[in-house]
Amino acid sequence: MAQLATARNQPNKAIGIYKNVVDEAKKANDNQTLRVSYLNLGVNYLEINNNKEAERYLLLAKPLIEKAKNPADLAKLNKNLTLLYEQKGVYEKAYSYLLAQKNLEEKLTENSLQEKITDFEVKYNTEKKEKEIIAQKKQLLEQELIIRNRDLEERFRYLFTLK
Repeated sequence: MAQLATARNQPNKAIGIYKNVVDEAKKANDNQTLRVSYLNLGVNYLEINNNKEAERYLLLAKPLIEKAKNPADLAKLNKNLTLLYEQKGVYEKAYSYLLAQKNLEEKLTENSLQEKITDFEVKYNTEKKEKEIIAQKKQLLEQELIIRNRDLEERFRYLFTLK
């Protein structure tokens, strides 16, 4: 529901829902839900220009995101902390988070590119092996045909020698 309110540009509604979720997540000691809720509370507070609360929740989310090593959440956190500190006029911190965001994006792009290269290598090697298998099967069938032909020739010779 809160994500839907955020998507529909209803940050105040989303904030109310996320606060209830935070209360329940604290009771359940659910760090994953806390991580996401804090992050989204920060984003929604930033949306309504409540920088104090935005900073509070984004900084609460930060250690949970770093511990979870979730690149998508870390990218979202860095992006929003950059915006927050830019709005507050704290340009050194804004620049620091911008650099962290850029480095993360480069790393994610590099990892994505490496995954694509690996996928292509696997596909190429698989196709190569499949072609080798087909060639070997063809060779085996040709050898089998040669053996059958010899067998038939020998049978014909045998039959003709009996007469």
